[in-house]
Amino acid sequence: MKLLTKLLYTLSFTLLICSISTIAYACPLINDFVDFNCDQKIKVVFTGDSIVYGTGDEINLGKGGYPLRFKQAYPFITVSNNGIPGITSYRLYRLYAATFRARSNSKRRYRTLRYNIQRADLVILAVGINDYWDKVSPYTTVNYIRKTAKLLHRYIIKNGIKAQVVIATLTKTARDFQQPFVDGVNNTLLARARRAYPVSLRFDKLKYHHLNSDLLHPNSLGYDWMANKFIEEFTGNIQETLASFHTDFDNDQVYDLVERKKYFTSPYLADTDNDGYEDGEELFSLDSDPLDPLDPEETPEPENTASPTPSETPSVSPSASESPSPSVSPSSSPSASASPSSSPSSSPTPP
Repeated sequence: MKLLTKLLYTLSFTLLICSISTIAYACPLINDFVDFNCDQKIKVVFTGDSIVYGTGDEINLGKGGYPLRFKQAYPFITVSNNGIPGITSYRLYRLYAATFRARSNSKRRYRTLRYNIQRADLVILAVGINDYWDKVSPYTTVNYIRKTAKLLHRYIIKNGIKAQVVIATLTKTARDFQQPFVDGVNNTLLARARRAYPVSLRFDKLKYHHLNSDLLHPNSLGYDWMANKFIEEFTGNIQETLASFHTDFDNDQVYDLVERKKYFTSPYLADTDNDGYEDGEELFSLDSDPLDPLDPEETPEPENTASPTPSETPSVSPSASESPSPSVSPSSSPSASASPSSSPSSSPTPP
């Protein structure tokens, strides 16, 4: 019985991995990373408190932290650091609630924050360590963290796709009076983790020698460690999670949700307009309309009325053994292969 259970578990896990690897390519990858909202860009937003901001990062003039290091490692990814020193989980929730309710001509603070987070593929939420000073319970802190995650997930939308939110555990502190609260928050976060809002970024593994002289903020080595930890998570589990949230029923390289919400193509037909080109090929390679059967226009082949001489088409003569094609002769010069009208001495003998 145990052997049968193991076999079933192995089979189900294998099927899951295979399905993830298929789904991951439903929109063109960007340097091997999933474009979650299918807008041909990758944007990662970090939001939270002073540890997100990078307070104590000596080599970067006291700011930057692990988001800056991630940006330096992957310059093609748009990174937005929305860390606010001193903010609590409750105040961060209220700030985002006011931002999403505010009109476009509202306060500059709301406009700036809204601009920074829009079109995000991924949001990293790391907040809660300052809640200790508000004398609230770890359970209350976790409630506001989860409410903020739901708010971000609800309002950050591009192409009909909501941003994925990943919650980070709190970094440890060398302050004996504060660490029990931090442990309580982390334990509650991990116990209440859900697939929609995973708590997969384990910053609670930070070592004591990575802390600054204030016994709370990481030093530059600590931020190096956090950046490496995030990169490890981002290139591994987060990529699998992003891929698993979308399906591509017709295997046309476009997410089903994007087909319905943005391109209005059929998620059940790989070639919606029946013109011989799959929807993904038209959208991402040919830059044509997947709903127009006349786009792209087929270019008619020119009629070949005259019989070509061997010197005009040397590459199509099967008997041209004296002058092999460049594809099989690594020593052929580029200039010779690019010129269709080569000299008579290099032309093959007619059969």
